[in-house]
Amino acid sequence: MNREFAILSAKLRKLSLVVYWLILDWLLAPSKRILCSSCDWDETSTRFAPWFKYQISFKDFATVASFDTYDIVIPISSDAYLALPEFLKCDPRLVSPNESTFHLCNDKRRLFDQLIELGYRDLLPIFTENEFPCLLKPLKNFNSNGVQLIENEAQLEQLRGRDDFHEHMLQAYIPGEVELASHILIRKGKIRHAWAIEYSFSEEHPINIQNCPKLRRIVRDPFLYIWEELLNRIDFDGICCIDYKPFQGSPKLLEINPRIGGSFREYAFSFFRYL
Repeated sequence: MNREFAILSAKLRKLSLVVYWLILDWLLAPSKRILCSSCDWDETSTRFAPWFKYQISFKDFATVASFDTYDIVIPISSDAYLALPEFLKCDPRLVSPNESTFHLCNDKRRLFDQLIELGYRDLLPIFTENEFPCLLKPLKNFNSNGVQLIENEAQLEQLRGRDDFHEHMLQAYIPGEVELASHILIRKGKIRHAWAIEYSFSEEHPINIQNCPKLRRIVRDPFLYIWEELLNRIDFDGICCIDYKPFQGSPKLLEINPRIGGSFREYAFSFFRYL
């Protein structure tokens, strides 16, 4: 019964937030023409379209003849960002970080090395030899594709023999049944809008997306003050999705996706008022 109540509560919270955001948009948001890169989100992202003040289009950026007719341009994927014309990567209409920061966030090893240099080592799940379980992650991946749980030294040694092992990195596995995806819009050094999707799992060693959560709900992120400082240190301006796990009272950063996260796709419209 407690789980059923939690699920019902999460659904009611979701409904109330959607209604609240839509009302605010109608009262305060100007009408805008928004171009998003085409993806499999199209239907989900526009499920509330009849109530939008925005005109949203999903197109393959490589086929767009002119970007001049759009007020806002949002790449949904890394490939879409790379397909942008060079002039648009410095255009204020683009809701993405600069090219250098984009590539930094898109490479987990480079990102972690940079964050360690900046003094954020304690926020990172640093792998220590002989501590298991741990995770093997592709340096560049989407969702949890290619992420593997390693339970012992024998498994790790077997994986070290792979030809593509150098294209992966090892992370400590952070225990706990809760993981969060924090969706953040930061502009000119300040977080303008942010909500998180909290996942609760029943498995002993869950990997988000590979395992289905027992509960999924929208929550406020209590660590926004940390993320604002960190994002400013790496010169991030735009929309991102920060994946992390809470551990002993602080967050352990798993990755920073330099784009809107898939878990927030049906609520992505809530960002538009702040652009």
